[in-house]
Amino acid sequence: MGAQLQWVGRRAQVIFNDVEDGEHVARVLDADGRPVTRVARPIGAVSPDGTRAVCHEFARLRRCASGYGYATGTDPDDGVEVPTDLARGLSVADLAAGSVRHLFSVADIAAMDPHPTMRGAYHYFTHPLFNPSGSRFVFFHRWLVNDNKTWTRMLSCDPEGRDLFIFPTGSVVSHLAWRDDEHLLAYGTARGRGEAYDYVLFH
Repeated sequence: MGAQLQWVGRRAQVIFNDVEDGEHVARVLDADGRPVTRVARPIGAVSPDGTRAVCHEFARLRRCASGYGYATGTDPDDGVEVPTDLARGLSVADLAAGSVRHLFSVADIAAMDPHPTMRGAYHYFTHPLFNPSGSRFVFFHRWLVNDNKTWTRMLSCDPEGRDLFIFPTGSVVSHLAWRDDEHLLAYGTARGRGEAYDYVLFH
């Protein structure tokens, strides 16, 4: 996923992930390259108005999704199947202040309506995306079974972590896009439709 370089709303500012003293952080710079804000966690998605960003652990993706993870940094939970540390779970950053609000640990989400395949698997978060108004964001909870098969489910909540919703997806979901605040298009499988891959519009 690279440095996750993104515009910060409509301001002449950009944000990207960086490494500092062996830890992943995010930096906001203005159009002249001057520092604006530093966030103590790497970011995955910025809200359309540029006020918030969703954070998750990129170092953890090295083992299970090398195309999305970072070769730098350390993952203290590397040998842990279901991390419980809230500070290394899913967070939302205030980009003006640089502060971070921790929402869920990986264990918090894995404990919700668990699937039998989750037992003994390696769990992680990835692919956050805000809806057009920034009132909610979606994210993937993935788990790697026997270092072989990856399962995915899709969830959403508001920026404070409230109104958490699990979408009725099957074992695979990816390539998503919000049409508006109420409709989300995703490619994958859905409950009740077998294991056939398709584009599914969720409401």
